[in-house]
Amino acid sequence: REHEKRNKLEIARNLFKKFDKDGSGFIEEDEVYDLIRQTYLNMGIYYNPTYSDVRYWISMMDKNFDNRISLNEFEEMLIKSLEDSGIKF
Repeated sequence: REHEKRNKLEIARNLFKKFDKDGSGFIEEDEVYDLIRQTYLNMGIYYNPTYSDVRYWISMMDKNFDNRISLNEFEEMLIKSLEDSGIKF
């Protein structure tokens, strides 16, 4: 069980690094467009996110209101999503 949790967090960290293109340690507004685009493409859907989509996505995850997503905020969102879908941490 602990091993499964570590694997899921490692996947989250790798995704975070992929979209943190400038290596700042944050996913910022301009990087969110690609994250949303890629998420939909992985589901077989072409979608070009709007500014409103990006702002909404950031607002869901940005707990300290600095208009960017830290690795910690990203991991917390992932864990919450998994728990909401019945996967225990």
